[in-house]
Amino acid sequence: PTRPPGYCLLAFTEEVKPGQPLGPIEIISVAPDGTCNNVYRVRLSSPCLSLSFCHGSSTHLLSGLADGSAIVYNLPQGEVTFSHDNPGTKCFSASTDRTLLASSDANYFRVYKVAE
Repeated sequence: PTRPPGYCLLAFTEEVKPGQPLGPIEIISVAPDGTCNNVYRVRLSSPCLSLSFCHGSSTHLLSGLADGSAIVYNLPQGEVTFSHDNPGTKCFSASTDRTLLASSDANYFRVYKVAE
């Protein structure tokens, strides 16, 4: 959705205790006066370990899940692209054009193409 100047988007999800159902990723719009509106909700298939908007974009969100999935969400289009890494990887980043992902874990990092 188009937002007037001064508005921002905030993405978050809650930590899930073992045995509890997964909550969604919530994306809310925050107005300059502090009012909030829920604008997107994304279902999860595994607990979320990493969550950020892609560089320079309020329409694309990157999440790293506990099962090793790295997912780029195109929020307005409702489209997702999946890539896979090691389970438990917590640090992901996407290139500015969202064609490459980088992940790091322990003493190494990987750069790979986003699956189409």
